[in-house]
Formats: sequence, structure tokens, C-alpha cells
Amino acid sequence: MEYDVIIVGAGLAGLACARAVHRRKKSFILLEAEEQPGGRVRTDREQGFLLDRGFQVLQTAYPEAQKTLDYQRLDLRSYPSGIVIRANDRFHTIADPRRHPSQLLATATSPIGSVRDRYLVLKLAIAVRGVTLPDIFQEEEQPTIDFLEQWGFSHQFIQQFFQPFFAGACLDPEIRASSRVLKYIMRMFAAGDVAVPAKGMGQIAAQLAAELPQENIRYVSRVTSITNGSVTLQYGTTLHARMIVLATPLPMVKELLKTVSEPAEPAPQARSPLGETCLYFNAGEWRPPSKIPFLILNGEGQGPVNNLAFPSLIAPDYAPNNETLVAVVSLRNETSPELENQIREQLASWFGTEVNHWQLLRTMHIPYGLPNQEPPTANPYQLPLSYDTRIRICGEYRSLPSIQWALLSGRKTGEIICDEL
Repeated sequence: MEYDVIIVGAGLAGLACARAVHRRKKSFILLEAEEQPGGRVRTDREQGFLLDRGFQVLQTAYPEAQKTLDYQRLDLRSYPSGIVIRANDRFHTIADPRRHPSQLLATATSPIGSVRDRYLVLKLAIAVRGVTLPDIFQEEEQPTIDFLEQWGFSHQFIQQFFQPFFAGACLDPEIRASSRVLKYIMRMFAAGDVAVPAKGMGQIAAQLAAELPQENIRYVSRVTSITNGSVTLQYGTTLHARMIVLATPLPMVKELLKTVSEPAEPAPQARSPLGETCLYFNAGEWRPPSKIPFLILNGEGQGPVNNLAFPSLIAPDYAPNNETLVAVVSLRNETSPELENQIREQLASWFGTEVNHWQLLRTMHIPYGLPNQEPPTANPYQLPLSYDTRIRICGEYRSLPSIQWALLSGRKTGEIICDEL
């Protein structure tokens, strides 16, 4: 049998592509190496806790997510509109006073950033709101650190706020990602909420997969090679299609394209990936000092912790028995007991010796968390040309990483190949 389309990878881009192909009534098969869909947007269960594959959130303002996902069925739970920054041996709250009026005084008196820094944040937010998303990705770009310095932000504010914020959002503590990415992120934060589905981020992929005929999805089906019109699976089976779509992370795309000869364009040159290590703790009945479970950023510029969050205080299903799930993100690419000890030591200096009694649930080392987003970056609204006459690539390839761009790239790729077929 020859399918119209074979899609390799059931991450969000692959699922969105399959969804578009299915709606156009083309025959397809979706191949996934793992036992469930989602790629990096997955949720595991451990001792009754829900553990996302690294700390993740959904920006509700993502235009493509609003079109594609049923937010009501996901039962989204939103994080507070603000952050807590650890700096100068204290916690400092910066919150939206419209949503958290009780934090008005704390926000107004916070030493994080000068009056000028706060004015510049407001000025930049207003400027970003005045530009459409497609236009943002046509503007000139530069490393964000250079952009922030040119705007006049103080070194202290960049270190205490932008550095841990960007490290959390882009795994980029050097703030070298494109200024376009900064503007896009600010636009999304200003326009919507930061949320998680009540039963974990994996519900996003599950919702998309549920729209597809289950017989058209093959799990535990790793593709080892492709040619112009066929794919070969790990166990030797060869499948044929009029069009093949690669919807895998960049390292796998690069590996699979080694078997393709005379492509229409050169194989992608993947930059060094950016990784992270996420430690999940069961903190029992412990609660953070702030009654509002804000995301906490490390603005001190030292120690292994970059940021931490309390998912179960946002969505109770993340933890059983009214316990507290703590997600700690470090940008150190290791899983050694030494890293855990250093993280406990740092958190004990923040919260007290109670941290020593937290139970480590799992350490997730994610060597390929995100691709490097330094300039030059692609315009995610402009899909690349076909890699070959019968091969297309969607997702991060010639695009950007995020739920928004994965869904957009997958849908547009599916629509284009259906038109071509």
C-alpha cells in the first residue's frame, strides 16, 4: 500500500500536520518512536505525581493554540500574574497589581530595577503591542543582550530579571537569543495567561491525537532511514508514500536526511542544542513563603538553580494527598548526586532546613531541550521549500521552538502538501 502521506514524529508539529491531512481526507500514517504522542510535551506519572518532561507551560495567547486546542476541555489552570525574584538574600515580588492588589506595595517597593528600568519595561511592552506577530519576525534582529543594553536597561536589572527569565524561557542564560524572540515572548505574556492543563501538559498532545483515527498512528515505530518515497522502520518494515514529512527534533532530522541523495536544498546545520536538568521534589505539606505560588527566579547570579515552580499549587491533580510538587530547573547538563546536593543546599538557604526532607521524585536530564535561537533566525510564518520533491520538514526546521510554532508549522505543512497532492 502507498499512503498519500507518511509523517515521522508524533510531537505537536506531527500531530498538527496529521490533523490537517486527515481533514483534507488524504490517507496517512503517523509514526512515533515512543509509546505515546507529544515528543517533549509529555507528562509522566510517578508515585501519584504528574511530572511534565521538564517544567513547561502553555501561553494562552498563542494564536495557533487558540485555533487548534479546546481550552475548556484541557481545563487550564493559570499561574499568578507575576514573579518572585531571589536577590540580595531576600525574595522580591513583582506582580500585576490589577490581578493581585495585595501585592501592590511589595511590587512598588521592590528593589528589582530602578524607576527607569520599570519605565523602559512599560515602554517596550507598549511598543511590542503595536506590532503584529508576523511583522515582529520581519524586523531587524540582534542578540537580546545587545538589544536590552541599547534600550538602556541597567546591568543590575538585566542580571536579576532578564537573565534568569530568558534562561527559563529559552534555556539561554547569556541572553543571546534573537531580539525577535524577546518581543514575541513579551507580547504573549502581556496578552494572555501562563497555564497548564489540569492533568499535565501531555493532555495537549492527547487531545490532538484523539482527533485522529487510532489505526493511523503507530507507536514504538522508530524510523531508521528514508528515501525519496519510502521510510524504513527499526524492525525492517518499509512503508511507501507520495509525500514524507519529518516532524522530529533537529538532531533526528539531520540524521535521517543522511540517506537522501541530491536534495533540493542542503541538510540543516543544527547548532549546539541547549539543555536543562529538571528535578522534581515531593515537599509534603510544605508551602512556599508567599501565599501566592508565583514562579521564582534566581536573580543572584550564582548557584545551580535557575527557577522553580509549584505546579500542584496551580493544578492540584499534579500531586496526591494535598502534597506540594516542586519543579526545580537547572541549566547544568548533569544528573549527578552532587547536583542534587548543591540544589538542596541552595534551596535550604532560601527556605530553611525543611528542604533536606523533600523527597526527590525524579531527575530529568534533557540534553536537547531547545535549539539555539541566536540570530539569524527564521521567520516562522514562512515555511521552507520542500527539502526534496517528496520530502517536507516541519517543526523547528527553519522555524522556531514553541507550542505556537509547532502547531502552526504542522498545520501549514499539512495543508500545503495536500494542495500539492
